[in-house]
Amino acid sequence: MAESSEAGSEALGQLTAFEKYMVWDDHADAPMTPVVQVDFDSALDADDLHQAFDAALKRHPLLRARVSEASGGLRWSPSHELPQIEMGLPPTRYTPIDLHAQTGLRCWLAERAHGKSLFLQWHHACCDGVGMRAFLIDLLLEYAEIRTGVSLAKTPNYSHEQLANRGDIDGFRPKQAIGYLQKLRNAYYFHFQPPVALACRAREQSTNEHLKESSESLGRLLTCEISGEHSRLMREKCRKNHISPNSVALALLFLQCDEWNKRLPGLQTGQRFRLLVPFDLRTSDCSQLSAANRMSFAFVGRTRRQIENALGDFSAFAAGIHEEMQYNRNTMLPLDFLRGLELAARSPRALKGLLAASNRMATAVLTYTGDVARGIGRKFPLASDGSVQIGDCRLLRIVAAPPVRRNTHVAIGICQNWGKFLISAAVSDAFGLESGRAFLDEYQARWRDYASRSG
Repeated sequence: MAESSEAGSEALGQLTAFEKYMVWDDHADAPMTPVVQVDFDSALDADDLHQAFDAALKRHPLLRARVSEASGGLRWSPSHELPQIEMGLPPTRYTPIDLHAQTGLRCWLAERAHGKSLFLQWHHACCDGVGMRAFLIDLLLEYAEIRTGVSLAKTPNYSHEQLANRGDIDGFRPKQAIGYLQKLRNAYYFHFQPPVALACRAREQSTNEHLKESSESLGRLLTCEISGEHSRLMREKCRKNHISPNSVALALLFLQCDEWNKRLPGLQTGQRFRLLVPFDLRTSDCSQLSAANRMSFAFVGRTRRQIENALGDFSAFAAGIHEEMQYNRNTMLPLDFLRGLELAARSPRALKGLLAASNRMATAVLTYTGDVARGIGRKFPLASDGSVQIGDCRLLRIVAAPPVRRNTHVAIGICQNWGKFLISAAVSDAFGLESGRAFLDEYQARWRDYASRSG
């Protein structure tokens, strides 16, 4: 079954530069905490889920660790007070997680109209979305074993060595080199050409009652579903045009951000939009890495003029973004972000000062997680309605969103749930739920329009 609770503790060590950045850029109005919602039918047994949760947690040391101060800096230390699943709905607004005082994972299990929902909020310093997926798969496997009595194939043993080397980036060999002058240009655009912020309406005097009471706004996580037919058309169109859904999603988000700001003139300045995109660094050498961060950030920027020109030839606009993402992969350009963090983190005061002075890194955030069946669907049988059978209950859907940042008011998460695209959004307090719902509905409409359009 699960490894002992002390397994892997010696591999934690000091925080990596990326993890320190996640800790020091955590704010009350912009918690560095992604969120996931997992929906089950009513057959889910709460007591057995608690037992499975405890067993899965033992396999992921960073999810049961705290941050402590040491002479060498910040270190991970195993915690004696482990995360627990609380019964009931999460708060309407997620609050920051103080890793010095508690572990970085919070969970709630609530009765819902469709059955039961498991809500997870975790500190990004502990792990990224791929790491959380590894934990979720272990949780579901443990639960299925308890309910059926049949042993299921798990990752045999997570590697302590891979966990200890989670921050190592020296072994990457880019397929394509970046010239020194280009590196200087990239640094100039990143540091001295700040992106446009999404315009915020004047603070709403009254909250829309539907959003106020709706469970979809819990923790400010808003969700919409693209129909099965439109999802199929989107995949076919992407294959036909040899571009990824991620590239189309980014292109459509540029259009949505520009159109949104045009309606609120005078509330924003600048000519450049920039989207932050998580960049996974896992390779085959990370196949036994427990929940951790193995990622960097990619930044995709476009000017207002480029976005407006895209209306005349959207396919070329999306193809250009696809080529840029391929360029990022071939050159491993996002490693420069990590190298910059490593340099700044040598002086904690310097890195904290840079983070305090940084107004915003991006106009919006977009995470495309792909098909949730990847990893989950291979281990469990599919039900006739397309859901996944987990023991004696059905897993109906999974939605997630990355954290918003200061002055980056919208963070989009996109995944496929057994053939359907689901789009979720976390929004800042300044942006507001009503604006968030309107923004997401308009973005969803752009998806449907693109999927239905010929050509």
